[in-house]
Amino acid sequence: MTEIWKPVTIKPETFYESKIGPVSIWLHYSRNDWYIAEERDENNAVITPLSELRKGYKLSQKEWHRWAYGKGNLTVQLLPVLPDRPVVVRPESPFKFPPGSEALFFVLIPIWIRITAGHPNPITLMEVPTVVLSNSWFGDTTSGELCYAMKTRALRDLSLVTIPLFNRVVCPVHIKNNSTSQLDFLRLCVRVEHLITFLSESGGLWTNKVFVTYRGEEQLSQIVFSRTYPDFEKDCKKITDARTPFEKSIVKRSFQVLKELTGF
Repeated sequence: MTEIWKPVTIKPETFYESKIGPVSIWLHYSRNDWYIAEERDENNAVITPLSELRKGYKLSQKEWHRWAYGKGNLTVQLLPVLPDRPVVVRPESPFKFPPGSEALFFVLIPIWIRITAGHPNPITLMEVPTVVLSNSWFGDTTSGELCYAMKTRALRDLSLVTIPLFNRVVCPVHIKNNSTSQLDFLRLCVRVEHLITFLSESGGLWTNKVFVTYRGEEQLSQIVFSRTYPDFEKDCKKITDARTPFEKSIVKRSFQVLKELTGF
């Protein structure tokens, strides 16, 4: 699976295809322009590197995107990146943290595919979500923010996850209740714009570990981002940087309390 993320030098006037989970991507280069088409099939569960299509393959009905990039190095690379907004995730079942308690969760986040062209200074042509996530509002009506809603739940047991996954990255989130009251974990906002993507030798995708400290209902959470890959797999290497550079820690709202969900 590691082959899919390596640069590929293509031939002009030739069609190429890659499948990543439910998404198929086609591209070709013709007369100084790049053409890319994509299609989503939720029943598709394979992953194949970018490779040349056989002659006679029917692509005339595809909706092609086109870029005037001019002559240059015909190197293409597909890269896994995190969504462009924070994601909101729920636990498998309502989870309670007494004061002073802590626990580790694993969040499986659908990746986007970044398609770049050129070398050694590639440009991004487009990004394709492997899963189209629904919009979700996190927080109250005045100070909340637009996020994506996750259908998959935060897991406590990593053994329930089959690695490598087709189109998801594993994000370890360590939660600690540092307040004097109980934390009801109903919804968690994961700031994916600050996450780095790492690739393991087995082909699994991981993010840096996130430490979230709950400090009370009226307080913002302390969020600390590790700068290295988690120790659940060995010999990981960074494959994509975070969308937004980050300091070691930030202070933002991470948990949605019951009164914000019910209005009471």
